[in-house]
Amino acid sequence: MSKFDNHISMKMGSNVQEICTPLFSGTDICYFHYGRVYKDGSAIALANNVEWSKHCFNKKYHLNNINTMNNPIHLYNFTNLNPKILIDLRNNFGLEKMLHLNNYYKDFWEIIGFATSQGNNKIIEFYYNKIDLLKLFSVYFQEKAAKLIKLLERKENRMILPGLANLNRPLSEKYDLRNKLVDQLQKIGYPVNTPYGQIHLSSREIECLIYLLRGRTAVETAKALGISSKTVEYYIDLVKLKLDCHTRAELFDMAWSTGIIHLIIQS
Repeated sequence: MSKFDNHISMKMGSNVQEICTPLFSGTDICYFHYGRVYKDGSAIALANNVEWSKHCFNKKYHLNNINTMNNPIHLYNFTNLNPKILIDLRNNFGLEKMLHLNNYYKDFWEIIGFATSQGNNKIIEFYYNKIDLLKLFSVYFQEKAAKLIKLLERKENRMILPGLANLNRPLSEKYDLRNKLVDQLQKIGYPVNTPYGQIHLSSREIECLIYLLRGRTAVETAKALGISSKTVEYYIDLVKLKLDCHTRAELFDMAWSTGIIHLIIQS
């Protein structure tokens, strides 16, 4: 038995579960965690699935998150995290498609995580379109869990996690993540590794795909890009042909499996 197994935070899973009832009952999200990492390397952590928390800390999986903490939004997939961790999370805990919202404050980093049950691909579209809702829930959780957080912040109750001291880099400047991505992709295309080999989506194809995954119609996309709706439909048809997809849902699945959705959310 490790020092994490009997930590006070591991006895708060039911409290977290109760606070998260509105989120879990109204969405396909079934996992939530809230954490803070202080400059001295100490940390606090709250999660509804404490067995995963114990396992994660005992395996030192948190060390794999250090390089991603400077990203305001990070969606974990097989292209940006050790596959063994994702397989472990999926096969042994029934969770996958974990999304982190990271915030930097003067005295600590804040890490907020969401995940869904195994095999739920619809959650990717939810993440993409409801980021603001997840941020609002994060504020709601902190208000409801204020007493728990205050208790864990006591020096004697903080966890000491190796490798996390002096993580005091500020986050990147705030910007509209999706619009910034569109600006970047106006000049470059994007190579995509599919089950059928590598294909290349042009910058215009990527732009149209981004708007489609945001729920925009061809007319709305055309207005935003200054082209005709028929031209938008033409580019979407090309994307579907290249990715061997026939529906919007299949495009979301392919965007997840190839890492395109990670580029859209994080960049």
